[in-house]
Amino acid sequence: MQHWRTFAVGTLASFAAAAAGISYGWLVKKAGDTLQGGMVAGSAIEPTVFVWLLIGIVIAALIRACGIYVSTVFNNQAVQNGLVGVQSSLFSSMLDGDLRDFYRLGAGPYVSRFVHDIEAIRLSSLRLVTNCTKSLLTILGACALMFALDWQLFLLILAVYPLAFGPVQLLGKRIRSSARRVQEQMGEMSTLLTETAQSVRFFKAYNLEQSQKKRAKEQFERRSDLFLRRLKQKAAIDPLLEVVGGFVIAVILGFSAWRIASNASTVGDILGFITLIGLIAPEVRAMGSLMAVLQDGSAAASRIEALGEALETDESSEEQIGRATSISFDSVTFSHGQAQTVLSDVSFGAETGDWIAIMGPSGSGKSTLLDLLLGLYMPDSGSVLVDGRDVRSLDRTGLLTQFALVEQETVLLEDTISANLRLGAPTAPDEQLARLCRAVGLHDMIMRLPDGYATRLGPRGFSLSGGEARRLSLARALMRDAPVLILDEALTGTDKDTQAAILQHLQTVRSDKIIIQITHDPEQAGAADQIWSLRAGELASGGRDSPLDNHETKQSKTAHE
Repeated sequence: MQHWRTFAVGTLASFAAAAAGISYGWLVKKAGDTLQGGMVAGSAIEPTVFVWLLIGIVIAALIRACGIYVSTVFNNQAVQNGLVGVQSSLFSSMLDGDLRDFYRLGAGPYVSRFVHDIEAIRLSSLRLVTNCTKSLLTILGACALMFALDWQLFLLILAVYPLAFGPVQLLGKRIRSSARRVQEQMGEMSTLLTETAQSVRFFKAYNLEQSQKKRAKEQFERRSDLFLRRLKQKAAIDPLLEVVGGFVIAVILGFSAWRIASNASTVGDILGFITLIGLIAPEVRAMGSLMAVLQDGSAAASRIEALGEALETDESSEEQIGRATSISFDSVTFSHGQAQTVLSDVSFGAETGDWIAIMGPSGSGKSTLLDLLLGLYMPDSGSVLVDGRDVRSLDRTGLLTQFALVEQETVLLEDTISANLRLGAPTAPDEQLARLCRAVGLHDMIMRLPDGYATRLGPRGFSLSGGEARRLSLARALMRDAPVLILDEALTGTDKDTQAAILQHLQTVRSDKIIIQITHDPEQAGAADQIWSLRAGELASGGRDSPLDNHETKQSKTAHE
């Protein structure tokens, strides 16, 4: 265990707290016997002995208080450090896992796992380490001392307390079942909140506010109903144990009175017993409710494990690659599970200096083709090759350094312009940033901002216009200096001036790159050496004179000339 030293300190502190608590019973017994002896003899109580007993109780309380504090801090630290590993593993599975499975599952389950399931695991882990040390040691030690004080009275208590365990076990099973339903519903609610937050503009434009409010209210009401149901189940445990505890106290007092009357026990024994019962009562109650908390944690852990298994990745090869000079698709076929085939027997290639445009309508498989090239998907059959080597045989990190991507939906972080530009090249000098931003017509605009390149962008870069964001994305991709530049509908939605500036700059850097341009606009593909048509997952034709249709071909040729 990585954090065993921290757990060890917490366990030792719990042991000290438990030992100090158990000593209460012995000290109280001695004090009671001292008082009883003085009353029976009709003489004054020895003050020195009694004072030392009182001082001993205070010292025990201080030791117990320090032990509880230290165990709480160190146990929390160990659990939190362990959760960092769980969160990191879950986050890695989101980034490293199969893209098909991620799109199938959606973002909602991840949000639910990170927010709710991790919290459930934290609470159950803390309760487990606490109850399995302080509570368990306190109960065992107190039971041993009670047995030594009066074994008959102890056996009577031991016979009564287990009566509550059967109902608690039954409640625990019901709580576990309801915990699963609550966590599943939280995943559904997280999905609803995520899609609403990301698509507010759409819902407003289509006047769907009321329908979304209705959907949200249904989820909130369901959440409330499930919560109250679990609350009732959990709330039943403590009262059940309370009733049993009260019954035990009554039995103890009645039996003790008979034992004292027959001179089989002393007042000190009974006071010690009552003190120990008061000490272990909350610990027994905590152990009883522990099952409900563990059920929540177990259900959460199972869901996190299942999500990780759903996104298992193939073992990465260690084969490295230098700066790529060619890429090719060799009879590649791909489908999303049992769904309709997305790409069918696709073959084409390109070398350094080539500019290839792949055209086709939405849904024809253009973006999927790029995902295969990036190694985010693996083909069902055929091979994707970089420098003649199958991407499946290449180190994933090394493979991705071969590519720079500019997408239609520009990804910008809520950070400075400089930090966003350096995402692909963290150590790039300021001079390089300025030079590339000048090349794409962005530098002057940046310098007009109050903080220049240190200006912070809002969420998703909303403070920039669409054209400015696209130029920044292109400058970022060029700063990466990768041998393969991918333009995935990168010019879609930009004005003519922005398109012209970007295309003009690409002409100056194309000599040492392979440019793969995905577009549905023949005019944007005008600079390409080759134009391929992708329809219904198949390369219908290839080359500059591909008969996409008469109108598209005419536009493509005119733009190129």
